[in-house]
Amino acid sequence: MAAEPIAPIHLTVETTASPSAVWTALTDPARVAEWLTEASPVRRIGDAYRLDFGEGTAVEGVVTELEPGRGFAHTWAW
Repeated sequence: MAAEPIAPIHLTVETTASPSAVWTALTDPARVAEWLTEASPVRRIGDAYRLDFGEGTAVEGVVTELEPGRGFAHTWAW
């Protein structure tokens, strides 16, 4: 029996920060490390994306959508 596909999760956050500041906070590995954890850079669709929480705990995926300065999406698996 095939598993049911999992619906995508869409996250929307409202902020008074400028779009360029938000883009940098989400895609610059040094900035992501300031508020979340070690992260891969976001460059191109199809590139690997990884969030490393240490001690063998990491999220790995692939960039699936990319609109520079506006948004990106990636797959997510522990």
